[in-house]
Amino acid sequence: MRKLQIDHLTEYRFASAVTVLPHRLLLRPRESHVLRIESSSLAISPAHGLRWKRDAFDNSMAIATFVAPTEVYLPGPGWKGFDPTAGLVTGSEHIPVAVSRHPEMVPPVAGSYLGPPESRPTLSVYVRVLPI
Repeated sequence: MRKLQIDHLTEYRFASAVTVLPHRLLLRPRESHVLRIESSSLAISPAHGLRWKRDAFDNSMAIATFVAPTEVYLPGPGWKGFDPTAGLVTGSEHIPVAVSRHPEMVPPVAGSYLGPPESRPTLSVYVRVLPI
């Protein structure tokens, strides 16, 4: 059986502080006789709660809920996003890529945010597939 490593990074950047509402994540490929997941990991920032469950089609789904956004003032760099749970300046992490039977109906990451009109995000997505 062929082994692959799949890295997926989705990053949203906002011009001003926003409140991130719950997000639905469909990030694990469906396992079958021809597809087996040996390991996976999921890293998310800002600080969050994560609950895994199965949907009506037996897809593995996570619901991410986020703590209130926080900023700290650092001499030199100025105001920076801060993760109060981990005690770290916020950043982005890699997550496994998603697959689904109907991708137009179940995007890998779906959610919303509250903020001023000028806080529209810029989005970047990076996917890398490497043979192991």
